[in-house]
Amino acid sequence: MDAQRDDGVPVGRLGYQPALDGVRALAVVLVLLFHQGFSWMSGGYVGVSVFFTLSGFLITSLLVQEHAAHGRISPSAFYARRLKRLLPASAVCLVAVCLLAATNTLPTSSRLRGDVAAAALQVYNWRALFSGTSYAQLLGAQGGDGLVAHFWSLSIEEQFYWVWPFAMAGLFAVARRPSTRRMVITAVTAVSCTAPWLIASHWGGNAAYWSTPARLAEILIGATLAVWVGRFPAWIPYRLLSFVGFGVVLWAAISWPRSTGPAYAGALPLFALGSAALVLGLQRPGPITAACSWRPLVALGRVSFGVYLYHWPVFLVIDSARTGLTGGALFGLRAAVTLAVSLLSYFMLERPIRHARTVPVRTFVVSATAVVVVVAVGVVVPVRSADELTFAPLPSIHGFDALPAVESGATVPGSVSATTRPTRILVAGDSTAFTLALGLLDWASAHPTLLQLESVARPGCGLMVGSKLAGDTDGAFRRSCDNALGPDLDTVFQHATPDLAVVLITLPDTVERIDDISGRHLLPTDADYAAQRLRDYRSFVDDLVARGVRHIVWLLAASPAPWYYSTHPDQPWGHVDSDLIDATVRQLSEPQLCVIDFGADVLRREAAGDTGLRKDGLHVSQERWLTELDGDFGRMLLAAARGSCP
Repeated sequence: MDAQRDDGVPVGRLGYQPALDGVRALAVVLVLLFHQGFSWMSGGYVGVSVFFTLSGFLITSLLVQEHAAHGRISPSAFYARRLKRLLPASAVCLVAVCLLAATNTLPTSSRLRGDVAAAALQVYNWRALFSGTSYAQLLGAQGGDGLVAHFWSLSIEEQFYWVWPFAMAGLFAVARRPSTRRMVITAVTAVSCTAPWLIASHWGGNAAYWSTPARLAEILIGATLAVWVGRFPAWIPYRLLSFVGFGVVLWAAISWPRSTGPAYAGALPLFALGSAALVLGLQRPGPITAACSWRPLVALGRVSFGVYLYHWPVFLVIDSARTGLTGGALFGLRAAVTLAVSLLSYFMLERPIRHARTVPVRTFVVSATAVVVVVAVGVVVPVRSADELTFAPLPSIHGFDALPAVESGATVPGSVSATTRPTRILVAGDSTAFTLALGLLDWASAHPTLLQLESVARPGCGLMVGSKLAGDTDGAFRRSCDNALGPDLDTVFQHATPDLAVVLITLPDTVERIDDISGRHLLPTDADYAAQRLRDYRSFVDDLVARGVRHIVWLLAASPAPWYYSTHPDQPWGHVDSDLIDATVRQLSEPQLCVIDFGADVLRREAAGDTGLRKDGLHVSQERWLTELDGDFGRMLLAAARGSCP
């Protein structure tokens, strides 16, 4: 690196450090492995946090050096560079997703238009947060509501960049002494480190993961490192720091849980200190520096932005159902295609535009035009609109248990010509019931005079209330499920009494649980487990009847398809036998209850080659539910609401 000045950063251009490109490569590989679903990479999402800290370090270093070289910071030049760096590939990716959805290559939903607009305008993380969906749930959608889910992290970075150049320019204008500037940035960073914990405590884990204030500390820790890096004493053990930082990153990626744990409790600033230790350690030669400077790794780091950007739609298109591949073979194909697309984008699009000599004004005009085009393309994507719907969400539930509006309650207005009002249907159960609710919502938007919908279905929640899932250490997930069957259900009946309740459960009530009273682990095959399941199921049905529900349809589910286990190797409960639930439901004898073996029909169709019914092997897709509702299944539900059980 060049000679240092008192700011602690080199005068002139930032010396290129290949090892930092190696860090980029490490971060993006962690994310790809996580999105593949490998059980040994349950915390691979921390790769995004590494990106945040590294970006804060590099951007702040460049701003400090710009001021050292020219005596000022030019926000317009900064934004022109950022737009040329990020916008071309982002716009191409969003347009490609829209085209894939328009051609039915990827499943879509009525949210896609808003999702694309939010991604193009760099506010997708807020849209995701206000939808009430957790990061793991949104990615688990494997399409539909998750087609541009990966834009959340780009949105947070860009929101930071909206402010940071002006903040740095103001700091240089007010604080003349470099030591004062360092202390101000350090103090701001220290305060920001408390935000994730406070947000998690008051607004829950989802807000701690999605919201910009909760994630700024990770970027600011990198910024703080940038202004201090040249001021550390010579005895700093750089090699040790590189080993510690590298170890922290790998440890978190391997050991942190997928959808709970430290990342959702406000601990990401602590992890960011590990990332900063790695970046600091790489400022001197050493084994980790040499490893991160390995040429293939550096080359991957240079195209890491495109790899991150394009990998998610590639993963959605190249799935197990289309290729017949699973595990490492499927990941290898996905990674190869992602890399090919990224290289093509880098050499044909990104690099030429980045090195083109354009004035900032022209860059801004072109960029604004590109954003308008992307949003316009998103608007004309032929998705099933829910514009006719009026949403009436239940009381806000913060954190891990927050849910989308349809999940917490949605109503379709209208009146049926044959009676005085539409049929009211309540949906309860787990994620398989949730996708049914989404299909019903779409169907209701096309038939507003026939149906009103309420849903308390929640991913991962069954009807067993006397125990919690093994692994739910802090009880947060249990509270989410209890809210669904308690306050949320009460609110449904405050609005109106449903004519028909539809129940569908596949996984949660067939996996290992912990008894509330004894604390004993219950296995699905235990007699006590079966007795508790029967007791809770009967109590739920009796409660619905006591509230005035005259008809209840219980849909027996199909066990997960073989390809589900290959694409979800990290699930802790092994192979699930839905016959255990079937046996319990068949013991219920309430006259209002109609039991329909929908799972048997699913298995017959899959045996005949229909692998598109449950693309992920578990959930009937939203669009296929819509097809079912337009056929015999929909007529069956309406008939059941009037007392006719097929």
